[in-house]
Amino acid sequence: MDKRMEANRIVKDKIGMSLMHLMSKKNFSDITVTDIITHAKVARASYYRNFSSKEDIIVSLTTDIMENFSNGLEIAGYRYDSKEGILLAFRLFRLYRLFILRVHKAGLASIYQEIFDDYLVRMAGNMKCSDINRYLLYYFSGALYNVFIKWVENGMREDCEQMAMLIYRRGLGPL
Repeated sequence: MDKRMEANRIVKDKIGMSLMHLMSKKNFSDITVTDIITHAKVARASYYRNFSSKEDIIVSLTTDIMENFSNGLEIAGYRYDSKEGILLAFRLFRLYRLFILRVHKAGLASIYQEIFDDYLVRMAGNMKCSDINRYLLYYFSGALYNVFIKWVENGMREDCEQMAMLIYRRGLGPL
């Protein structure tokens, strides 16, 4: 990776982390671009070179999470709907819980959910748009997201392994 690309990645990371930090202090709707760039210590031009809105930052961060999930599955050789794949999802949910919970509480869960839905459709491969089984992907995606949010809100008393087994045994995997 050349120096400019690396510098730009660092700027994007600073902006993303700044938004997440600010979301812990303020309502999403009250956060301004000025707040973000001041906290991130980056230029306004750097912000607009990478993002057109605060929602774009959420999309970027969520896409990074999904790439981490996908890479983890690929490295381990797991399917997304296998017992091991579901366990990996819960481990990543736990790792990114503050981000996902802040997005949820800001009323922006649809951004996260749409990216997760799109990821599952891509993972399903050659399934036709008209295939009725596509709805099972959305069922899986929505159910997993809802269970995760409730798990986090309830203090994550159960460990990831328990949660993954519960989901897997109750018919959410494999699709």
